[in-house]
Amino acid sequence: MIVRGVRQSSICKAGWLLCLISASTLCWSTDTDPRVRPSWYISASYGSGLLILGSRQPHFGGGVDIGFGKPEPRFQFHSIPAQLVYEVYWDHVSTASLSSYHDPGERVDALGALALARFRWPVKGGIGAYFDIGWGLQVTNHVTVDVNSDVNSTPMLGVGGTFQLGSRELLLGVRYLHVSNAWTKPPNFGSNAIFATITIRY
Repeated sequence: MIVRGVRQSSICKAGWLLCLISASTLCWSTDTDPRVRPSWYISASYGSGLLILGSRQPHFGGGVDIGFGKPEPRFQFHSIPAQLVYEVYWDHVSTASLSSYHDPGERVDALGALALARFRWPVKGGIGAYFDIGWGLQVTNHVTVDVNSDVNSTPMLGVGGTFQLGSRELLLGVRYLHVSNAWTKPPNFGSNAIFATITIRY
């Protein structure tokens, strides 16, 4: 009987929690600027390395990611609203040898997570703009000349345009990603890359 009572109590608490979450989501959807309403993102990207800030090895590749954003009033800049966006991504990168860009190098798979602020400029005629700034962590299956650790820090910047597609949005932009071990394991050359991104917001 005690076990049954505990189970019923747990079920009731879970039900109340579900109701609170549903209510908060409803409040967001009705009171929040639609540019920063809670939303899911699915993205694809492709780009190449930049031989700057110590990077020495050419590389190119792309990946996919999924993210969730929610309104974050503390990030608002004057009249520009913002979301806090969490992303999880997978990248596949091919590097070239240091002797020749056309020689095969390493092929690296990376799994990472990012937390970023996404600022949204006004939408006029279904067209707007966004700016991203964030940081995360990345785990790779292979070290390279520039990245000598399998766990790395990943600051990033992004910018692009937004285009309304009915109830969804298309985001087209560019993203800069820096990958390095943050001096936890010298030397710390680091990898720098610029990506073209295409994103659907649901």
